[in-house]
Amino acid sequence: MSNIPKITTSPLKDNHYVDKWYEIANYLNNKIILEGEIAINQRDIWKRYLHEFTNEDWIYFCDLISLITDHNFRYTLQNNRDALVDALTKLQDPVLYSQQRWLNNMGATKQEIKNVLDIPNKGKSVSSTKSTAWKMLMSMREIWNKICGIDLPNNDSSKGKSI
Repeated sequence: MSNIPKITTSPLKDNHYVDKWYEIANYLNNKIILEGEIAINQRDIWKRYLHEFTNEDWIYFCDLISLITDHNFRYTLQNNRDALVDALTKLQDPVLYSQQRWLNNMGATKQEIKNVLDIPNKGKSVSSTKSTAWKMLMSMREIWNKICGIDLPNNDSSKGKSI
């Protein structure tokens, strides 16, 4: 029996995920406006979002973004599509689910691992799960901004900009 979550409703019908996507994009955009470029792997972003998402959350976000972007490629760049494919591939990998379950059952980490994209980077088989999560979150912000017509690159030139 697989532990991979099954999506039973459309994420477009569950406003929670659209609202959460807005919250994430807004938080990251405000961070860029106040501080400039978001450096990779900032702890506050991991604590606020990436450590908190469940596998089901990630699948809903990926499904939601796929629904919107499959017919509207103008909202995505190749790196956004690559991040989405990478996330979906890892979210369907039963080996990662087994590893997540084992780490949690053994108490091998300081906190519960809520999603396969948050498995600690130990060993070649999972070395890129956290980078996948980070790239997907940054892609979510970029796609949201494209949909909403917000021009706010993740660099220091955006510091102090208004949107």
